[in-house]
Amino acid sequence: MLCFTLLQAGFKATYGRYDDSIQNPIKIPAKAAWLLQEMPSFIIPVYYLIICNSWEGRFVLLLFIIHYAQR
Repeated sequence: MLCFTLLQAGFKATYGRYDDSIQNPIKIPAKAAWLLQEMPSFIIPVYYLIICNSWEGRFVLLLFIIHYAQR
């Protein structure tokens, strides 16, 4: 909702290495942005792996986490 509201208010969504605008003073390094973007896909399955009671569920989650960490 925040992104939608900002874009509707006229805020430009500038991004990428070729963006040289000075409109957005917040610059996030590419690797940090990638890490921030990917963390929910790793943290949420790990959380459910910890709270899951069935071994079948843990097995499937573990397979996903191994696959995700490998890529």
